[in-house]
Amino acid sequence: MTALNTMPPVAVEVQATQMKTGGESLVTIRLHNSTGHIAFFERATISAKRDGNEILPIIYDDNYVTVFPGETTEIHGSVQKDTKPHWAKLEGYNTPAISVPIK
Repeated sequence: MTALNTMPPVAVEVQATQMKTGGESLVTIRLHNSTGHIAFFERATISAKRDGNEILPIIYDDNYVTVFPGETTEIHGSVQKDTKPHWAKLEGYNTPAISVPIK
């Protein structure tokens, strides 16, 4: 497992959008790895403020994902209607933390 510590850093491109339906907001977080290296063990969170605490309760369709070179993947989160999801944050094993506004 120590070989994981030698993985090169990877900058993942992140976009987040939301759609309100019924009693909830559905947030889609799209991750794209345009590098030639693996982005390992990525975890997305949704919050009301930049670098704020994660909105709870929330249901994600996936939580820790690996994004391979050239791959695009999506993580979907569902939050209650009365919450205000404004920011998505991504952190990974070999990626710096990044926060993007939810459009």
